[in-house]
Amino acid sequence: MKDRKIRLFFSVFVVFMFIAFASATDANLEKIEINTCSGEGDLFLYEEVSEGPYNNTINTSFVASEDEVLIFVKPDAVLEVKVEGINATITEVVSETAPFEVKVYSVSVNPGDEIEISGVHEDNSKAIQGYLVQDSDEPVYDFDTLSAAHSEVVSFTDNLLEGTYDYVFFDKYTLKNDGKHGDSRRVEIIVTDFDSNEIFNEVFHYPFPEGIEGAVIVSFVVENQGEYVFDIETKDSVYWFESFCSEPPPECVEGYELIDGECVPEPPTECEDDEILINDQCIELIGSGGSSYEFDNSMSPAQKCALTGICEDNFRFPIFIAEVQELEGEGKVKVGFPWLKVLLILLFLLLIIILIILLTR
Repeated sequence: MKDRKIRLFFSVFVVFMFIAFASATDANLEKIEINTCSGEGDLFLYEEVSEGPYNNTINTSFVASEDEVLIFVKPDAVLEVKVEGINATITEVVSETAPFEVKVYSVSVNPGDEIEISGVHEDNSKAIQGYLVQDSDEPVYDFDTLSAAHSEVVSFTDNLLEGTYDYVFFDKYTLKNDGKHGDSRRVEIIVTDFDSNEIFNEVFHYPFPEGIEGAVIVSFVVENQGEYVFDIETKDSVYWFESFCSEPPPECVEGYELIDGECVPEPPTECEDDEILINDQCIELIGSGGSSYEFDNSMSPAQKCALTGICEDNFRFPIFIAEVQELEGEGKVKVGFPWLKVLLILLFLLLIIILIILLTR
């Protein structure tokens, strides 16, 4: 009976220690949901310096919600990653060597997998700034935009479109490497247009948002497309990635189409019996008769042919082609027999005949 109680106590103790260990490995991470136009995911950052970046060893675990885990490392570290308890393959995605060494590693997983990351480094777990779980087909950031700076001012010009720009700056902590002294070295980010109007100006002495370690997460909105100047000044060593989210185009209702960012009525494909399609518009016809019509100069021979039944060579005769009589503001054109023109032509021919008769006498 006594041995039974001892075994029961030992089993409960082991379960308790396992739960405590699992909680300890997860409790030091803060999950931040990241959403950009290119993708969405979970960014895991260390929550407290005492529990996270200054542990003696790298020992972290969390559950993946997508199919890829990215590990942000500075400097390089020897890591072991297990997915559901099985050693996983680590693939390098992007790296930088100047002004310091940065690497981003990728691990393929399945949603719901438990991820365990362990290793040893002289900077302890501070060698890892964070972990990003994302859909590999829809990456959260453009990792080809990797840039780095160390105690300098980085200035560059970029042509920005209208929309939202998201940035993550890694390697920003509240304590220095010894884990005892505060680190308030600033990172200043200024974005201005060519008229020197500031659209973003922030100074970060500590990680942002509060309660995290290893990163500064910022975003700003560009309302007008054009050239912009970036000034990033740091007294620390930081590296960053960008994601651009353009404003989604408006959705047009039925009967409208999107042209130059605006919904405009779709051109008609056919008109009523008393209308004709001219320049993507149905124009109402007023009156018709005879064998001659008045046309809009923009009408094609095919349109004239369809309207009158007089086609091809007949249109070479001026009597059949006249300027359109458009009723201003009503969207109508007048079609009818040009009596006045015919009368004038007949009078002209009569005068010629009379002249010939007089000359031949």
